[in-house]
Amino acid sequence: MNMKIFNKDNLIDIPFIIFGSFVGSIGINMFLIHSKLLSGGTTGIALIFQYLFKIQAGYTILILNIPLFILSAFKLNKKFTIYSIIGTVTLSLSLIFTHPVANILHINDNLLYCLYGGVVCGLGYGLVFAHNGSTGGLDIISMLIRKKYTNYNIGKINFIVNLLIVSISSFVFGLPTALYTLIAMFI
Repeated sequence: MNMKIFNKDNLIDIPFIIFGSFVGSIGINMFLIHSKLLSGGTTGIALIFQYLFKIQAGYTILILNIPLFILSAFKLNKKFTIYSIIGTVTLSLSLIFTHPVANILHINDNLLYCLYGGVVCGLGYGLVFAHNGSTGGLDIISMLIRKKYTNYNIGKINFIVNLLIVSISSFVFGLPTALYTLIAMFI
């Protein structure tokens, strides 16, 4: 696929991917981290690292995605790879720079954090996906699996991996946190 850097589609898609990734980071920093809730895919893994080792999730997301970007560059199309890099780098940097917004909102209700976190993250990621983007990680892995096994359903693959992440978190952070995470993920 020949992708021109400045064509009409890119000029429309890229700002939405950037804005959506930024909105997703606000959802995570403002709502999810208060209750130690997770997100899906590599972001969820990065949040586990943040909660356990105090390493901001943005850094971990970037590190985890580097090998996936290399794989994507060789195995998937150029547009998807470029859009994934843009989405992932924006999400990572936004998580780092918007980390202080976590101090804006203080309520003592995990359900509200879960619901609003799910809605805000869903809006952000929805914008990214609606404009052919991704935030890397599991999206790249799913596309690689789908390319090799065309009959596999990406939604099912993502669901299984996210279920594994949430299951692991239930042992680390407790069942209530895992259940709230599931609600946030599926809003």
